Amino acid sequence: MLARVGVRDVDELLGAIPKDARYPKLGVGAGMSEIEVQAHLEHLAAMNTTAGSGPFFIGGAIQRRYIPAAVPALALRGEFLTAYTPYQPEVSQGTLQAVWEYQSLMAELLAMDVVNSSMYDGASATAEAALMAVRLTGRTKVVVSTEVDFTYRRTLRTYARGPELEVVETPTAQLATAATGSACLVVQHPDAFGTLVDVRTIADAAHAAGALCVQVTEPHACALLEPPGALGADIAAARHRHVVRRATPRDLRLPRAARAADARTYRRPDRGCERHPRLREHAADARAAHPSREGDEQHLHE
Repeated sequence: MLARVGVRDVDELLGAIPKDARYPKLGVGAGMSEIEVQAHLEHLAAMNTTAGSGPFFIGGAIQRRYIPAAVPALALRGEFLTAYTPYQPEVSQGTLQAVWEYQSLMAELLAMDVVNSSMYDGASATAEAALMAVRLTGRTKVVVSTEVDFTYRRTLRTYARGPELEVVETPTAQLATAATGSACLVVQHPDAFGTLVDVRTIADAAHAAGALCVQVTEPHACALLEPPGALGADIAAARHRHVVRRATPRDLRLPRAARAADARTYRRPDRGCERHPRLREHAADARAAHPSREGDEQHLHE
């Protein structure tokens, strides 16, 4: 190889580098065995002040909690570590069973009837909860507390840009007074600062205005606090990637009597027709269960 490139030795390849910089003394001691390296690093680590040895002020979504050893052991299994929406149920029965069990437990923990566990995180769950409230009420204004985690509020605003929703931020203390004309009031309990919130008052104000109450919550907190369903919340957006809600009559929409006079059918900007109800009663004729609406056929042809 040296002959091919026309040099006598390897040192000639490094001729552009000053000699005193080629082999500097690094001050590295003699090599150690694996156990010696481990003992040395443990000695260095013992000189640090660990996060658990002092007061805890980070707050927000960063909280001290005990995680049983079984949790990482199970979560790191291949079928969970790389799991996504199981498009092929014939090879995903284990995942589907686990998700169903998880949903059932979360519904019981949060005192809700319907659980969706396909969200990416708590922020997207909050945004999806707001979009659900918009579809259910026919309104386009979402009022969110400024004490909701700021990353959740940012995500909510991003989601709201497409359907051109109005997002209004107001302190929790003023949330109940801002319910008029809104699709929902979004409150976090405990909030991003760890404060406990009177969700019942906010939920009552939302219902009186024909709106829904969305509670952003931490499932672990429900071990000590009353669950969202018991506090009057209609929808709960939990940090652990799911949206849960209480069922309403028939097709999960508000009863017609509870819909405000100014409510309208929500129209998606990417479609020329109104949304069909999410759930319908079964009918012998499938077409009868989903009757077409004016403009549907033309939209499909287009």
